[in-house]
Amino acid sequence: AWYTTLRGKLEGVGFRASDADASLFVLEKSEHKVFLLVYVDDILVASKSERALWDVKQLVGSLFDVRDLGEAHFFLCMEITRDWEKGSIKLSQHKAVSNIIMRFGMGEAKLSSTPMSTSTRLSKRG
Repeated sequence: AWYTTLRGKLEGVGFRASDADASLFVLEKSEHKVFLLVYVDDILVASKSERALWDVKQLVGSLFDVRDLGEAHFFLCMEITRDWEKGSIKLSQHKAVSNIIMRFGMGEAKLSSTPMSTSTRLSKRG
């Protein structure tokens, strides 16, 4: 019921639902894209354009009773850190993982190397 209402209203103003993730909606606004990620009653909005971001916040606010909590620092147990000078975003689950480790009494467990390379960098190229 809630998702159907949300999707209908967002698609009615130009968003399209992602085929890959039902909680992701994308709006192509002139030359900018705006990404809207929804989880229950939390919404994360992202865009390279501050103006497009502001416009979408106003638009969503006209459709639903929402509060802008400012820049996101946590979303779905992920810590979000921005470096404005480098133009980068870092996602970390360190706090969530630490809480799980402590909850299950593994705080004193011995560490082990992760099998994945820690130096892998993501890029826009295929």
